[in-house]
Amino acid sequence: MDELRFLSKIEQVAAHLRKHILAGKWDHTIPGRQELAMDLGVSNKTVESALQLLEAEGVLIPQGAGRRRKIAEFPKSAPVGLKIRYLAYESADRSLAHHMDLRRRLESAGHNYAFTEKSLHDLGMDVKKVAEYVENTEADAWIVSAGSVEILEWFSKQPKPVIAQFGRFHGLPIAGVGVGKIPALTASVRKLISLGHKRIVMLSRSERRKPTVAPYEQAFLDELEAYGIQTGAYNLPDWED
Repeated sequence: MDELRFLSKIEQVAAHLRKHILAGKWDHTIPGRQELAMDLGVSNKTVESALQLLEAEGVLIPQGAGRRRKIAEFPKSAPVGLKIRYLAYESADRSLAHHMDLRRRLESAGHNYAFTEKSLHDLGMDVKKVAEYVENTEADAWIVSAGSVEILEWFSKQPKPVIAQFGRFHGLPIAGVGVGKIPALTASVRKLISLGHKRIVMLSRSERRKPTVAPYEQAFLDELEAYGIQTGAYNLPDWED
């Protein structure tokens, strides 16, 4: 289990200010750091660091020394208090550090965020079961982790906003985020080959190979082929649960 990361004092102040900015507490500009420090009972330095974090996020816009920071226009009009549901690949994913961090960020922005009781694994990665489950779950927006092509294609046709986290979202009309793992993968394959290995395999779940091989797995096969190693089903054995 990944270690939980607790918020620093600076991050807590930034989250507090972000929440009130999104709620429309201040118009146009945010109070100066000295006033905020007195209100929050922290040092000027802590407030200044928190304000710099919000600048980096684009929530605040600096206007020069001695002038209050301007509040960007988009946070005030951003939807606040959305009921966001996270459909994980499997239940154990709930304890992963990046999932916990995502939850912290969304809740600090004022959203109602929660994991669904069932995961894609529980639903057998079956489109019909997922569709029925989603339609019976109250939500304003969805985050779907490691979905198959079929699952994410179904989500892309729904009226509610959805973001794919990892999974087979490439080429689909859906917002998605993933990790650029291919450079590390190809470097690993080259190292194994340089050590004289030829029988190189990578475990792969079925949804990563169907209906076509995913880009990550395809890069693995392409790298083997580039070194004259003939590839086939042997190189991508099934990752059984």
